[in-house]
Amino acid sequence: TWRWLIGSEWIPETMRDALEQHEERCRIELAGDGLFVMVNDLTFEHTSDPAEVATLSAYATQRFVITVRKHPLRTADDLRSAVRSGLRVESGIDLLAKLFGLRMDALNELVEAINDEVDDIEDQVLRGRVTEQRELLGRLRRVCARLRRGFAPERTALQKLVARPQKPPGDEEA
Repeated sequence: TWRWLIGSEWIPETMRDALEQHEERCRIELAGDGLFVMVNDLTFEHTSDPAEVATLSAYATQRFVITVRKHPLRTADDLRSAVRSGLRVESGIDLLAKLFGLRMDALNELVEAINDEVDDIEDQVLRGRVTEQRELLGRLRRVCARLRRGFAPERTALQKLVARPQKPPGDEEA
């Protein structure tokens, strides 16, 4: 699979180079006839920290999407399940957009869980039960910091993509 991927003419040189160099910095850019993304996603292992992230690389065109990852990732697995359950899309770009939507849903669930934990800790403190709250708040703060480090670079990458006037991926006429 690896040899096929690196040798494939279906993916742009930009992606091949990034994969060969084991690059992991966030990128979202037009490449070839499609969109190349290298972003973080939540890992899928049930025993791991819920905020643990790993790199997801993808290349999408009007006709297909290819994803590459070293570890099982939650959003990629959610997308695979949705496709097996009958999800239909117009293009590979739409499928990539669905992947981003599923990832946003997963992040929202995680943030809501963290918010609920903070609310519980605040309630305990207001009731005068101050025992382990300092450690719990410190753990939650570290989780939030890891999430920010993992996902904040995408904002900059998206801003760079949007700031450049270019033809849409797969648009032959523009």
